[in-house]
This record gives sequence, C-alpha cells and structure tokens, in this order.
Amino acid sequence: MGFQNPYFLFGLFALLIPIVVHFFNFHRFRKVYFTNVSVLKEIEVKTKKTYNIYKWLLLIFRCLTIIFLCFLFAQPYLKNDEKALVKEGGNTVVVFVDNSFSSPLDKAKAKAKEIVEMYGQTDKFCLLTMDLAGKEKHFVDRDRFCYLLSQIEHTPSSKMMSQIYNTAHKLLENQNGNNKICYFVSDFQKSCLDEENFKQDSIENVFVGLERDDVNNIFVDSLWCENKSIIKGTSVELRVRVRNSSQQDVEKVPLKLFVDNKQVAIASVDLKEDESKVFDLSFNVERNGILHSKVSIMDSPVVFDNDYYFTILVEEKVKVLSLNQREENPYLMRLFSDEEQVVVDNYNLSNPPYNDFNNYSLIILNEIETIKESLAQELKKYVENAGSLLVVPSLEMDVKNVNTFLISLSLPYFEELKKQPMRVNAYDKDNFLFKGVFSQDRDDIFLPNVKMYYPIKASAQSASQGILSYSNSDDFLVVSPKTNSNVYLFSVGLDTVFSDFVNNSLFVPILWNICVLSQQTNQLYHIIGEDEIIPTPFSQQPLVVKGVSDSTEVIGQMIKNQKGYALKLYNQIHKSGNYNITSNGEVVSGFSLNYSSKESIMEFADKKQMSKQLQDYSIEKKLPFYYLFLLFALLTIIIETILMYKLNKISRNQKK
Repeated sequence: MGFQNPYFLFGLFALLIPIVVHFFNFHRFRKVYFTNVSVLKEIEVKTKKTYNIYKWLLLIFRCLTIIFLCFLFAQPYLKNDEKALVKEGGNTVVVFVDNSFSSPLDKAKAKAKEIVEMYGQTDKFCLLTMDLAGKEKHFVDRDRFCYLLSQIEHTPSSKMMSQIYNTAHKLLENQNGNNKICYFVSDFQKSCLDEENFKQDSIENVFVGLERDDVNNIFVDSLWCENKSIIKGTSVELRVRVRNSSQQDVEKVPLKLFVDNKQVAIASVDLKEDESKVFDLSFNVERNGILHSKVSIMDSPVVFDNDYYFTILVEEKVKVLSLNQREENPYLMRLFSDEEQVVVDNYNLSNPPYNDFNNYSLIILNEIETIKESLAQELKKYVENAGSLLVVPSLEMDVKNVNTFLISLSLPYFEELKKQPMRVNAYDKDNFLFKGVFSQDRDDIFLPNVKMYYPIKASAQSASQGILSYSNSDDFLVVSPKTNSNVYLFSVGLDTVFSDFVNNSLFVPILWNICVLSQQTNQLYHIIGEDEIIPTPFSQQPLVVKGVSDSTEVIGQMIKNQKGYALKLYNQIHKSGNYNITSNGEVVSGFSLNYSSKESIMEFADKKQMSKQLQDYSIEKKLPFYYLFLLFALLTIIIETILMYKLNKISRNQKK
C-alpha cells in the first residue's frame, strides 16, 4: 500500500489527545448515603460497569475517527506488485531530463538523481536530454550516469515529447532484460506535449512533473519581409509578430530594430493577455553586402528570447541569363548595358551553362523556336528551386514543342500565331511590376500596338494573371506565380517585327522590374536544432562560421542539394545570434540563428491535467480506496455521537 500524501500520517500523533483525556478524566460518582443501601449498591455497580464500557468504546471510536481522517487525507492506494518500479535482478532504465530553457534544471537533475539512487550498481542506465545527442544513447552504470547528469546544461533545442518518448522506447527495445522502464522528468510544456503521437507498447513509463508556475513572457514569435527583392536604395518593410504569453495585459513595451548595430526604428507594443499581433518596422538599405540585424523587446524575467536576429544579403548585382536562339536581343542589351545593378550574360540556346543556372535570378528564353528535352529538364529544376523565367517567342517558334515544356510546369500555353493587328488597351495598375512606376493614376498612357501575336491560354492546372491585355481580352503579358518565383510569358517577340513595345514607355519599367524583382530575398533566419542548412553560393572548402558578437568558431560541412550548395551545421552552435561565413579569412556570406519560439510559451501542464493525459502510458496504475475511509470516518462519528448520548444519559441518572 502507498500514500499520495504521506505527510498527513503525522496526524496520527493526535491519537494522544483522546487517550490523555480518557485516562485523566476526573469526573467521579458522588456518594449519596441512605439508611438501607444494599439495593442501591447493586444498581451502582451495574451502572458503573456500563458507564466504563461506554467510555472505552468512546475512546476506541474517537481514535478510529482520527485514524480514518488521517488516512483519508493521505489518500492510500494499493500498488500492483507486478508493476513495481524496482525489481530484483537486472533493471534497464532510461531517464529523460528536460534541459530546455523553460525547465528548472536544478530540480530536474535532483529528481533524476533520486530516481537512480533507488536502483543498484548492477542496473543499467541511459541518460537522455533535449539534445538527443549520439553520446547520450548509451547504457552505463549508476556512477557514470550521475557524472553525466552533473554535466547537463541548458540547451536551445526544443523537441516534441513524442520524439523523446519514442527514442527512449526504441533504445530499450534493443536491450535485454525483463524490467525495462522510462522516466520522463520535465516541466511538460504544453507547446511540446503531443501525447497523441506516443507509441504504445509494453515498456513501462513514469512521468515526473516539475512544479513551476506559469511565467509571464513577451517575445518575438517570428518576422518576415514584404519585399520581393531587396537592393540598395530600397525601403525594407519588415513585419514582426509579437506574442504576449502571460495572463496580464502589457502596454507601451518598446520594440527596437537594429541594423549594423544602429537603431533604425522603434515601435510601442500594446497587447492583451495571451494575444499576438503583427507590428510594422521599416528602414532604408544604404549599402550592399551583409546586413546583420536584430529586433529587441524589453521584457523580464524571461530574457533568453528578448533578441530576435536576422540577416539580409543585399547583392551588388542582379544576375540575368539570356538564352538566345540566334543572337542576343539588342533592346535588352541597350537597356542594361550601362546599368551597374543588373548584369545580363548571353549564351546560345544550344549550349546553355547548366551548372550555373542556380547563380542567376532570372533566365530569359529569348525568341525561342524549340526547347530540347535536356534543357527542359534543367529549366524545370530551376523553376522548382525558386528561379524566375521569362519566355519570349519568335516567328519560327514550334508551338507544339514549346507548349509541351510549358504544360509540364503547369503553365499557360501558346496558340498558333495570329497575324492580326491589335492594340493593348488595358493594364493591371495594381500588379507588383508597376509598383512605384506611376506617381499617380493616369488614363492617357500610350499603350503598345501589335502587328501579330501568339494568344496565351490558361490550362486547368495553371494559375496566371494578365498584366497587359488586348481589346479582345487576350493577354499581351502573363505572369504565372510559382513557389518563391514567377514565370512570365510575352505573346510577342521583343523586336519591332511584332510590335512597337520595345519603343514604348512601359518597356523599360516592365523589363527592369521583371529582372530586379526576380532576385529573391534570402532566408532571414534559421532555427537552432530545426533548420540548420545554410544556402551558400560558394563551393570551396573549408568554410568557417564565426560569431559576429562572440568568439564562436566552427567548421560546417559542405553539401550539395537541388538548390545548389549549402552549409550544414550539425547542431554545433547553441547560441542565437548573427554569424559570418568565411573562406580563407574573408567574409563571403552571413546568416542568423534564433531559438525555437516553442520554449518562449510559458504554459505548462498541471499535475491533474498531465495525469489525465498520460495515464494510458504510465505505470502509475494505482487502486485508490481512500473514499472508504470517508465512510468509515462518518460511521465512527455517528457511533461516537450515540455513545456520548448514552454516557450523558447515565450521568444525568446518577445525579438524580
């Protein structure tokens, strides 16, 4: 038998009270003298004997009442001996210690030490933490376990409990022995508690909840940039999501934006309890290169997440690849020949630089006639990897061949050439290509005249938007959005044979924006322990990662994926911040790391909720019967009341 609240058993010392009262009861019968007392003495003896019996019964039931009440509050239960935590023979034990930022680590380590001290030196132990590092997944003796336990420190890693649970069970499945058991010592943060994904098996579990009150915390949950591309001289529009993970409202909390260690913007945060809201911050890009930045919020007592880091890579030039069927387009070259921000490289369509596709923001298929299968496959990979594409037809275009390529990418397709004069009479002024082009709405814009064109039709699988359209509702220019990129289709070639568009006032802003906006913004930040593959255009090794504001220095492993080259960190960095990538001592790129926002949500499962959620997975299958002691206590109180009534009645008769 065990007790949920054994400290209430100290109440049994209260048994001394009725015992002392009983033995030091100074009430005595009064002597009354009569001339003939022989009959009275006989009555007195009988009455006194009955009185003493009632007194002893009263003492017994008073003691029973105290005993039953103590047992009631101590909440006894029957243990299942077959499910004992510690058994004779070899015990194989896995102990998970939650060392995330939200966990009271000292309490967790103390609990884990108490657990292993229940076992013997011959038992085997395995220590797991939130890191789930390879060095942890080994079974050791008790002394070695205690040493490893003492070395645990807080970690930024934050994994779901199902991953911890299933890893622990998998380790035990590969071990011999009859008594296999897992202990999970954690604060059981709600954001990480996904018990529905626990794998059910015969391995026993004990969940040890760490007592901790919910802590008020205000933190930056995420941020993103509204700009499709960022170049020098543009204004960056930043969106910052701030969350109030507390049970009280906050007002006028400063939210500051720093770029290159200079404060460039500030906002005032007002949030209701458990509310999140998006705040706007903006700044002007004054230079090319690596812009290490952060958003800071003033909050306490939880301070590990007060800074949220991000890095913007501003490329000096936008690189465009023009694949020409015959010759380079003179109008495009005239537009970008003296331009420093846009560089156009020309290659013949028969000999494209496949290996360099990922180095270009935009590929132009200039006046194409046919697309080879090999080129079609590489262009498909390029578009799927967030590359933008511009398709410009020619008079000799093989419509069927080109459409095969377009339909394979779920794009609109061309119909046969229409040799029919047409005028562009409408444009989508709200399209992103026209952003910043017009200072005010105008209806007198001179639009292109067309001599012939290829009608563009949307398929059932394609999503497209007309930017310029003819009077018969056919489209002059179409954009089809893909994942992080766009595919543009002109219905005419970019020369005077088709139309006067190359001499029209819209030619320059449309082609300029197609090229510039094709340069995608880099991923602003990565999450420690979750997203540690950093894209990089450099393939040379080794690449060294160095902290901007500390002495961190690690060597990442270069890998090649579908999007090009990337640097994999393998959980070598455990601190949030801004970092540079260097090659031969020269800074070549940069990135930022942040802690997972799951650890910032200071909401924890209480004991009752946790027991209810995890009762199907825990060996704490107790048979409570404390409610019986409530009935026993009520019964003894009733009997005690009856005995008191009897004793008082006898006392009154004696007084008479």
